Amino acid sequence: MRLERRTEAERRMEADRAHGGPAPTEPALALAGVTKAYRRGAQPVLCRVDLVLRPGEWAFLTGPSGAGKSTVLKLFYGAVRPDEGTVRVLGMDVARVPPHRVRRHMGLVFQSFELLPQKTVLENVAYGAEILGFPPREAAAAARRMLAAVGLEGLAGRFPWELSGGEQQRVGIARALIHRPPIVLADEPTGNLDVDTARRVFEIFRAVHQEWQPTMLIATHSRDLLEWAEARVIRVEGGRLTEDTAASRRGAGKEAALP
Repeated sequence: MRLERRTEAERRMEADRAHGGPAPTEPALALAGVTKAYRRGAQPVLCRVDLVLRPGEWAFLTGPSGAGKSTVLKLFYGAVRPDEGTVRVLGMDVARVPPHRVRRHMGLVFQSFELLPQKTVLENVAYGAEILGFPPREAAAAARRMLAAVGLEGLAGRFPWELSGGEQQRVGIARALIHRPPIVLADEPTGNLDVDTARRVFEIFRAVHQEWQPTMLIATHSRDLLEWAEARVIRVEGGRLTEDTAASRRGAGKEAALP
């Protein structure tokens, strides 16, 4: 997956990230002492949890339904705020900056594809660049390159309702990653897909990580994804985060704490 001949807007965004990104030793994503409950007096979904992902690290969040995987992602992209503790993205305290400023540095991929039904495939992908300030012509050029990268260049003129579920997810990935973000967050990206299609989507994520080394955090129930990837696995359960290493799968885990 090669994304060459980048537009001037893409080059400007990369220069901005290089200027404002984390130092090599600073975490790309960090939770420090974070507690989150959705109702006053309710059992916290997360309780005093710590987590660090370094620049370029790839990790999976796993655990039972309702355990808090999506909450971890939402904390990072600013959809929810912690009751206690600090959430940092590229050194920014998420509580102190507008969510849109944080999300400019992210590619967000969801289980529901979130495509605009009235727009073509090309227009859907280009829209991801246009809302970040790309001129329309540059947005379209970047969209064509991303569609080629995910193997959908021949479907640019179709509408979402004409695509399979796997094709729609690949469009969603192309739109989310059109600006080559330094952070990629994905919430059950293969949850609605069969195994073969899920494998193809996984290979896109692998190629993205090899191409520009974003920090990637993917929430999933899929044991297949965990087996395919040689990546860090963090288990969310009982309000805690634990490292799900090969040893912990045999019964010995450790807290996923800040060093």
